[in-house]
Amino acid sequence: MRKFAIKKATPDKGDPEGAAKAASEGGWFREHWRLLTLFVIILAAFLIRFVFAYGISADDNYALSGGASATTNLRVITEILAGTFDPASQASLNYPLGAVNVHGPVFDYLMAGIASIITVFGISDVTAAAGALAWSAPIFGALTCVPVYLLPKIGRASCRERV
Repeated sequence: MRKFAIKKATPDKGDPEGAAKAASEGGWFREHWRLLTLFVIILAAFLIRFVFAYGISADDNYALSGGASATTNLRVITEILAGTFDPASQASLNYPLGAVNVHGPVFDYLMAGIASIITVFGISDVTAAAGALAWSAPIFGALTCVPVYLLPKIGRASCRERV
């Protein structure tokens, strides 16, 4: 094994003093502080979205939850659950008639899938749809922190490759 100055480059595996020294140099928290910070930020984002929005939503039977047009989302989700939704005949989605729909029903289909899982437990379609809308904002808001955290890391990695 090569030696640089007085110390070895890596401790011997059989050397208990070198292994103890390597373990004491960086603890678990020192190794994972970024991951713990990310989880704290995710938890804070979830709690902020939940605490400030849940009271308003629950008091009004979840009518104010679900984004830009909550009542339209709730109506479309309940129609999807009932099997009566036809995106081609929705005049309110394509107003004025014949205009391009910039808000497609993908979000509504996703929430209807979650609501259909909730209805297995005996909850009505409307309540399950409203609950899925109410819980989607805090969950998606908290999960948005992950790509926001990873974007600078990806940018730094691509800059290092160019150099």
